[in-house]
Amino acid sequence: MKNKHFFLIIIVALGSLVWTACQKNDIPDVKTEVDLKKEAFFKEHQSKNPIVQAIHAFVMSENEKYQFVGRVTEKIGFPQWDKSLIAKKDLPAQAGVVNTEAATTVFIPFVMPGDQTVNASLAITTTPTDTSVQFLEAWQYSTKPHGSMDVDTTAEHYAALFMTLQANVSGHMRYKIIDQQLFGQAPPSGEQKEVVLQEAPSASGRNNSTNVQAYLYCLNQFHCGTQAYCQAQGGCDYLSCPTGQCYLVTQDCVIIDPGGGETGTGGTGGTGGTGGTGGTGGTGGGGWNGGPTGGGGTGPIGWVPWEDDPSTCSIEEANSVMAELLASATATNVKLSSETVSSTSTSRTKSYKWKIFSIQSVFEGISFTSKETGVQQFGTDGFWRWTSFVHNDVTLSGSATLWDAELNSLSAAPSIVNVNVGGGTLPTVVSIAGMQLDYVIKIDYECGVVLRREYRNGQSVNSWYTYE
Repeated sequence: MKNKHFFLIIIVALGSLVWTACQKNDIPDVKTEVDLKKEAFFKEHQSKNPIVQAIHAFVMSENEKYQFVGRVTEKIGFPQWDKSLIAKKDLPAQAGVVNTEAATTVFIPFVMPGDQTVNASLAITTTPTDTSVQFLEAWQYSTKPHGSMDVDTTAEHYAALFMTLQANVSGHMRYKIIDQQLFGQAPPSGEQKEVVLQEAPSASGRNNSTNVQAYLYCLNQFHCGTQAYCQAQGGCDYLSCPTGQCYLVTQDCVIIDPGGGETGTGGTGGTGGTGGTGGTGGTGGGGWNGGPTGGGGTGPIGWVPWEDDPSTCSIEEANSVMAELLASATATNVKLSSETVSSTSTSRTKSYKWKIFSIQSVFEGISFTSKETGVQQFGTDGFWRWTSFVHNDVTLSGSATLWDAELNSLSAAPSIVNVNVGGGTLPTVVSIAGMQLDYVIKIDYECGVVLRREYRNGQSVNSWYTYE
């Protein structure tokens, strides 16, 4: 019996061990937020280019040491390995040393989740003896001196680099210049600047640099006006603008090396050090410990991509929106307020405000308010009479986003009428001041490079008694 009990205990114990082992195998691995970010950082958007693959492996090994993925993704998002820009540059000559190798810089663009705006890049420069790491951020262009696009220390060169990275990620090849200090002086009123990228075959460029990917950069300055204005210029066909309202003023094209600046001299891949210039003369965060600041946000900086097709906003759409605006454009004569500016027993000055015109879209509207001022005198017969009445000004209230309206011209015709009412021994004097305003309102609707402009004539008439 003792042997039977002993074997029964052994069987129960073995069964318990097997059950426990099975239970442990059934427990799924729980991934932390950092694990998920790390997985997305290294497994998504992988590149087939062997140079980028080598950089990918290097960054992965560095993260095992310094665990930077979490803080980097919080600030600038995730890398687009397959959209990287590669630049090669001969090393500076040294006395007694024959250079046969080149420094290679890989620029990896970063985007935030759900967004395609490139506002940061990881630049890794490798030489036969060193590897330097630097984070570049688009906003840093504003810290650089202005100059030629093909000088690698300028704000213009830095902007061209980020436009190139943006083109790799989103395919945008045309960029409207928002910061008018970029690429020369601000254009005259009515003109705009843009940079257009065109793919060029790989070739030896400037500064002894060879780009794996090369672009032709054209700085274009153009004017969009009315069809009548363009006809006076001999016609408008720039950008194949469907409105026929745009023409090219100047164009300056150059092939540059968007990543071909001086080679960085910062820390090695082992520690990241302080980071080099990353081939752009940049001042971004160096090394893994420095990292990006994320101070540039996720919106446009000094430039914003336009769609490649300038007729994205079609002439039909522009005409439709303008027709709706014109249909809502209405001349009015709504009295708003009156104010006694000054008063004595025999004289008083009054001012009046009234709405003379309004335009209303679905969610937005603009109104025009006129102000008039008049002087009244108290007569010996006991009645107030207007002695003068003048137009002061017109102010706008409200706002609109894609469209705008402004007073183009105005003429004012004031009037004063004194009427004797009644008769006999108790005559009554009624004094009336009137104002007739004839004006022209300019209405603009802008969508991309399509500018639709119309003028609407209006007339508003109103009058005021002395007691108002």
